[in-house]
Amino acid sequence: VEGGEKRIQKFIKLMKRIRWNAVPAARPTESDSNADDKNGSNSVAAMEIETPQPPPPNSCEMIWKGYVAKPAYNRFFVEEFETQKEAKESLASLGIGHYWDLAVNHT
Repeated sequence: VEGGEKRIQKFIKLMKRIRWNAVPAARPTESDSNADDKNGSNSVAAMEIETPQPPPPNSCEMIWKGYVAKPAYNRFFVEEFETQKEAKESLASLGIGHYWDLAVNHT
């Protein structure tokens, strides 16, 4: 997280409040076998409840805390990547690829 001391402390408190090992609630999913009705349209005829699997052990720990001279982000956004290489390249484009190395090498 980037920001002043007050924002950093709020972020740390947020990370402590999150239940990292909580089991997600069941979500309804479309039934593939009942997706088409008699007229051939793609309306949903039935819903099934997907039973969630217990998540693997999960946690969050701070691996670095400090101040930077110039912020790397100008707004908050979430990105998802398929590979570690894509994630590192995205951070490297902001000039902070070393953050990825720090997180990956932390044990």
